[in-house]
Amino acid sequence: MAISVDDMQKRVRSELSTGSRLAHTAVGVAGLGMTALALSLLATEPVLPARTRAAFVIIALGGLAWAAFASWVLTRRRVLLAGHHVAASGLATALSAVFLAGAIVLRDRAGLLAIGFNSAMLVFAIAWLMRARRRMAMLRARYAALETIP
Repeated sequence: MAISVDDMQKRVRSELSTGSRLAHTAVGVAGLGMTALALSLLATEPVLPARTRAAFVIIALGGLAWAAFASWVLTRRRVLLAGHHVAASGLATALSAVFLAGAIVLRDRAGLLAIGFNSAMLVFAIAWLMRARRRMAMLRARYAALETIP
């Protein structure tokens, strides 16, 4: 499959599009907002139960993780190919697993709806992670094939 220079330039422009940059900026701002909200609740409510305080700390860490991811994507000066999809879906999988574990531990208070919702989120995140890894493997295989061409 031959790709012309114009086709490649169109692909690069679409990877680095303004829409993509704005979306990653929104992810970063949302992560920082989530962190600020959780930390402000921790700071202003000293009588919260220990489990609630722990939940707010986990939420704040999750927000910081999303903000760090967005910063990583926005500061890269080259096309990231599928690497940022693998990182984002891995982060989503890890955070979904943490929230599911919390819902299971607190099942008496959280209820089956919370467990079901968090389970669905985890399944969705795992599916996206598997898709991103397959795409990354496919791109690496293409790259390896191109390197062997004399």
